[in-house]
Amino acid sequence: MASDYDSFDAYDYLRTRFGDESVKDRVQFPLVKLYELFQSFPPRSGTVLEVGSGPVIQHGISVAAFASEIVFSDISSSNREAIQKWLDGDADAFNWSPHFDYVVKTLEGKGEKEAREREQRMRKISKVVFCDALSETPMEKGYEGSYDVVLDMQCLDAVCAEKKDFIKCVRNLHSLLKPGGMFVRVATNALSETRNQVLWSVGGKDYTCIRFTHEFVTSVLRESGFREVSASWAPLDPNTTGHYHEMVKKTSDGYHFITAVKE
Repeated sequence: MASDYDSFDAYDYLRTRFGDESVKDRVQFPLVKLYELFQSFPPRSGTVLEVGSGPVIQHGISVAAFASEIVFSDISSSNREAIQKWLDGDADAFNWSPHFDYVVKTLEGKGEKEAREREQRMRKISKVVFCDALSETPMEKGYEGSYDVVLDMQCLDAVCAEKKDFIKCVRNLHSLLKPGGMFVRVATNALSETRNQVLWSVGGKDYTCIRFTHEFVTSVLRESGFREVSASWAPLDPNTTGHYHEMVKKTSDGYHFITAVKE
């Protein structure tokens, strides 16, 4: 499934999933959970890796107040290019300012100056590199670890064809963390172990995705050498409409947020 993303249209994905000026309900949940998690971390003290970032940088907004370095990573050159354009401040890069405003102003209660400073800091401390979560050596040379935090913001759902792939990925990511480091996952929660296959489209090309239940994920984490495994869940908003929401409802009952610590 990883090879499916060789021709992924990052710009169509950003336009259709994140393209209005408001922060949509479906992206608020991960931003809120990351804010709640990282506000208690000591400032500017840790290295953070997001595995399979796609073309998206929003998950680093709260992280940037804590991290000394953020590494975004993806298998798709189109996705890496989209992030690099934003890091470079290119005029045609996707505009993430509304997402910074939501996190810094709405969640943190700060002002315009602080929101723009957060953008500048994130550009300063961030890099984007190649990764393949299914590989036993998932990161490109020089970025093999050890990280204080590894984020999985639904990346593994997109590259895994079946459960055994997910188990392999988790073990690969375990190797990237330093002892005591934290694995953090936010993803849509599967309705069941059987109702979990999703077909979705970007740029006229179809992709498949597999959802996982939080019970399965937490079990895999414990079996892969993690402790202090914690999971929370939030239901889908029944008032939200649109094609994406209707697609999600076919295989998911909400979102799960999971953290675990490497032994």
